[in-house]
Amino acid sequence: MNGQAPWYTPSSQVLTKTYANGGVAKTTQANFIYDHTYGNVVREDHHGDLGVTGDEKTIERDFANDINIWLLGFPKRETIYKGISTAAIDRMAETTFFYDGVTNCTTGSTVQVPTIGHLTRTVNWVNGGTNPETRMAYDLYGNRTCTWTASGILPVVSPPRPTIAPIVYSQWPRRTR
Repeated sequence: MNGQAPWYTPSSQVLTKTYANGGVAKTTQANFIYDHTYGNVVREDHHGDLGVTGDEKTIERDFANDINIWLLGFPKRETIYKGISTAAIDRMAETTFFYDGVTNCTTGSTVQVPTIGHLTRTVNWVNGGTNPETRMAYDLYGNRTCTWTASGILPVVSPPRPTIAPIVYSQWPRRTR
């Protein structure tokens, strides 16, 4: 080792071969680009089946990292494009993530750099329509207290509490006749 980062070098390309009837039926390829500070995958180029055209896609991500409180790798945005492209015209889907900053589901968070790490809102891009969103809130212990969607607030169903049989003490006779 030369003492310089990165000490871990993740895969930048993965080739997958699928076999059928004794031969290669399909070969797929995916290329990965990382931010070399935190190791987050910021871009994936999926070439799909190398013998077919038109099944390619690109996934691009932005991350929020707060090194002072060790909150690393929280996605802020994930965009999926058709083809090996990041052109706006090729955008097929996009999700924006928000964290913390709310105590109920009636208000959507605008915080993208987490302070605690609770995912409190996701907004999904719709081409030419209203972007649907989901909101969540948590109690002081990190338990989700509500979920809101466009159809309204959904109750959080808690798992049933286990029932504990009462402890019964009995004294056995010391001597029997």
